Amino acid sequence: MRKIMLLVLLGAVPVYGQNPTADFRTGAGCGPQKTQYEVTLDAPDKGVIAPSPGKARVYVIEIVGTNNTGVTTRVGVDGNWVGANTGKGYLSFEVDPGGHNICADWQSILKARQQDGGAMVMRAEEGRTYYFVVGILVQALDFNLTEVDEAEGQWLLSISQKSVWTQKKK
Repeated sequence: MRKIMLLVLLGAVPVYGQNPTADFRTGAGCGPQKTQYEVTLDAPDKGVIAPSPGKARVYVIEIVGTNNTGVTTRVGVDGNWVGANTGKGYLSFEVDPGGHNICADWQSILKARQQDGGAMVMRAEEGRTYYFVVGILVQALDFNLTEVDEAEGQWLLSISQKSVWTQKKK
């Protein structure tokens, strides 16, 4: 009986040290919580960039409510960050066809804001372009991630600037 108890306890040791919150966030598509970005806005692209052969293109556009600036959001796919946005910025990246978990969250030093975010599953098809919006109303503490159609996505791009991000040094 003691051998069985010892084996059960030894088997439980690796589980004790794990961080279930991090595992859930990675499963939702987010990258590591400690990764932080600095973001500036640049001139927008001259139009929608077509996906490379065998890929799909994704745009994520940040829309912040009136008079709100300085909110940085990170965008992740399948457990890795692919970039960051701020203000009325957008970022673009490519994915392989198939199912992907896409995540966006509010990068902040405040614990309460670190819990603001959203995730969803996207089914990418080769040659297609997808548009997602991160909507933030700071006064209402409202954060959402939604997919929009091509017409809405292109209109939002027309009033947005390109986000340029660099990872902060530790």
